[in-house]
Amino acid sequence: EIMSGAPDYAAFGMAVNHIGSGTPPGDIIGQYKCVLWMGQNYLGDLDSWNAGLMAGYVAAGGKVYFYGRRTAAFLDGTDLMDMAHVTEFLPDDGGSAATGYVPSATGTALGLQGAAILSTSWGNGIVSIEDSPDVDVLFTDATSFEQINGIRAKSTSGGDWDIVIVSGRNYVADPPAAMATNIHTILRDVLGIDPPGSF
Repeated sequence: EIMSGAPDYAAFGMAVNHIGSGTPPGDIIGQYKCVLWMGQNYLGDLDSWNAGLMAGYVAAGGKVYFYGRRTAAFLDGTDLMDMAHVTEFLPDDGGSAATGYVPSATGTALGLQGAAILSTSWGNGIVSIEDSPDVDVLFTDATSFEQINGIRAKSTSGGDWDIVIVSGRNYVADPPAAMATNIHTILRDVLGIDPPGSF
């Protein structure tokens, strides 16, 4: 099921049950094991994001997979940032370009695939994370291996992986099939969620 600003996902060939638009209420997300949030900070989708609600959802046992550009606008300075053990994002100044994804050693072991980003993309990647076994790099940027474009994190020390953050404009990733496969792999092998057959 999906809740978003888009009125008709069937137009995009997506077989989903569209259940509404705007900020999903806690009683809706509480029915699910995982929230996959694809945000761009474009056409008002940032207004639907509620980082406090998502942090509470994770604290209650839910899992969050955030994937989108301008990551700092959604996460910088939030409890969810702290729970993900991120210490610094690139600033959301509209000029931080993510050029592509290179799997880390962990990402490679999981079978994640690399991809280019076909246009200038404000990825606002992650600058630094805590030195902790509860956070691990999944992707670095294709031109600056010091920029982190994806992580997995455990909000509770020694617990399950329950937060994934991937930066970059996902809809211009090339090849697109690689990123779709990565989403399925991360849902299944990192977060322990059976991915839907089609999305």
